[in-house]
Amino acid sequence: MAAERGGGSDTECAGHISSGRLVSKSQTRLCAEPARQSGSETGVYAVEGPEQYSPEDVAELLREVLNQPVRVASLPKAELLAAYRRNGFSDSAAQSYAHMTEIFVTQAYDVPASPLKGTTNLKTCFQQVLAPNAA
Repeated sequence: MAAERGGGSDTECAGHISSGRLVSKSQTRLCAEPARQSGSETGVYAVEGPEQYSPEDVAELLREVLNQPVRVASLPKAELLAAYRRNGFSDSAAQSYAHMTEIFVTQAYDVPASPLKGTTNLKTCFQQVLAPNAA
C-alpha cells in the first residue's frame, strides 16, 4: 500500500503519511472483490485522501484548526533522520519515514492512475484529531 496523501477521519486519519485504519478499510474492500478472493491477483495499491495538498495548504489548515501561527519549514535531507528521532520515532521507524519522505520530496515514485480515495478531507481530520487537544 502506498502512503496516504491527505484526508481522513477517526476511521481513516491517523497520521502524517499513512493511516492504518484507512489502509485496513481498503484491504477489506480489496479482499472482498471476487478476483482477489481466489488469491489470483496481487499488487500494490495506492491509498490517499480525497484531495491532494501542498505543505502550504497543510500549514493554513493547521493555523485555522489550532488558531495559532504555523509556518512551513523544509529540512535538508541530511537532517530528516535526526528530526524523526527527536520526535520519538524508533531508529527503524525514523529510517523508514526519512526514506519515505525522500521518495515523496523527490517524486521518485510512479503516480497511480486510480488510487483508492478516502472520503474525509484533511481539515476535518485535523479538527477531529487536534481540536479536542488544542484548548
